[in-house]
Amino acid sequence: MHKGISMRGEIGERAVEIDRLHRRMHEKFAQQPCTAESRNERIRACREFHERHGYLCFPGGWREGFINLAKAGDFHAIEVALCFLEARPYYFRSGYMWNELLKKSKRFPLSDEQSSRLHELLKRYDEWKAEREEKSKRGMKVRNALSKLFLRFERLFPVHFWDQELDGIDTVGKLYNALCHKLDLEPLKETSGSRGQARKPHLPEQSLMFSRIKLFSSEAHCRSSWNAADVWATLAHTIRLTYALDKGCPIYFDTELPIRLEK
Repeated sequence: MHKGISMRGEIGERAVEIDRLHRRMHEKFAQQPCTAESRNERIRACREFHERHGYLCFPGGWREGFINLAKAGDFHAIEVALCFLEARPYYFRSGYMWNELLKKSKRFPLSDEQSSRLHELLKRYDEWKAEREEKSKRGMKVRNALSKLFLRFERLFPVHFWDQELDGIDTVGKLYNALCHKLDLEPLKETSGSRGQARKPHLPEQSLMFSRIKLFSSEAHCRSSWNAADVWATLAHTIRLTYALDKGCPIYFDTELPIRLEK
């Protein structure tokens, strides 16, 4: 097996473990009620995540000495850096590391083969940025069109959508699938037999700053409390409220958004 392929595979495995530790830490903080035992579990999960992150985030650990080796022309250090850039792992703080390494890699003394790889990587990165900008513009239009609906989301779902993630969402089914993806849930294939419960907004009478963050500690709205059936029931109920639809008005996966009311 080519060393580059093996290194990218190792980087991917490390990313999976970081993600597992990160999710575990958030799950412990979301547990209710808060007891002495649960507080100790939170402390242990937080400590383990931060202790292991520095080693797992990068082959050999993320350290300044590594950058100095690469600048000095160390072939192995440069190869690890290129593999990390090519793999582009996704986990806590990986984006900051990736961008920092990309800037510094332009000053590494590269071989012809490594220079070619970096050139190709930069080309793909520029294409990705241009595509993301277009997706963000289209997603912003979706956000504006569904602004009334998203205002209600702030007190219901402990998730945040970037503009580019909203690109193409023009039906209730697509929005439902996006919510389930954010909540790490397998969406329902059909809703006819669903027995989900529509949840009420969190602290509806209070004017609350950073309400989405507060949802993480709410027993009824934290990430771990949701299931796919409740997501659908809550979404359908919220759509009816937002657009002043009758309680018995059917909502389907292919119902278009935003809903246009007949005059």
